[in-house]
Amino acid sequence: MGSFIWIIMSILLGLIYSFFNTLPGLSTTVSADVVWFLFLLCTGVTVARFLSYALTDILFSRIQGKSSSDLLRFIISFFLYVGIFTVLFKYVLGWNLTAILTTSALLTAVVGFALQATLGNLFAGVALQIEQAFYIGDVILIGNRLGRIEALRWRSISIRTFDGSRLVIPNNQISIETVEVYPANKPVRITAIVPAPMNASPENIKHLILKVILATPDVETTIKPLIRIYEYETARGIINYQVRYFVNSYLKNTLWMAL
Repeated sequence: MGSFIWIIMSILLGLIYSFFNTLPGLSTTVSADVVWFLFLLCTGVTVARFLSYALTDILFSRIQGKSSSDLLRFIISFFLYVGIFTVLFKYVLGWNLTAILTTSALLTAVVGFALQATLGNLFAGVALQIEQAFYIGDVILIGNRLGRIEALRWRSISIRTFDGSRLVIPNNQISIETVEVYPANKPVRITAIVPAPMNASPENIKHLILKVILATPDVETTIKPLIRIYEYETARGIINYQVRYFVNSYLKNTLWMAL
């Protein structure tokens, strides 16, 4: 809807400017210059929005097979706007951008210092986007917080925990902490330790564990689970079995609770 409005405004301003040019003496007035400037401004915004949509929602989705994040849209849109309006102001309108940037250097420094934390999150978000360590839909474990990624933004990421709450974590914090990623579109290996009585037959225990694994939802059955004796605890009279299996998506310790 927003892009459609910019297109309509560009067309209307173009028609108004054409009307000014058809009347003698009006094409050189201040009003005509203002309409020409607004026409170029709306056209630049329209082109930037169209290219951003083509690059993020069409090209990126086809290459990666995933929906693009808000952060990626922001980065691409930012550089598109800077490039398009630099060309517009310098080569079409003939403005001296060097002089404008020089006079605003002090203001830029003051604003940059005031927004130091915000810019830190922005650059951390850019670095995370370049690395492509995780995507929307992946499950991540950061510290003791576990949840599925719902949004990647320029300042933070939003995850939904398995109890239904929503967490917003600054990008700067994610960039300095260890993050465990469970991809949404790939099998994830789970390792668990299962204790069993020492007087029970290991073969029977392994068979029982395998039966529980295969009866658990979302377990990847094309990859055979590995069950082996991990250690003996003679003082307690038990044997610990190490179980390794794969799931199609990360679960809330479903198999462990079943065992």
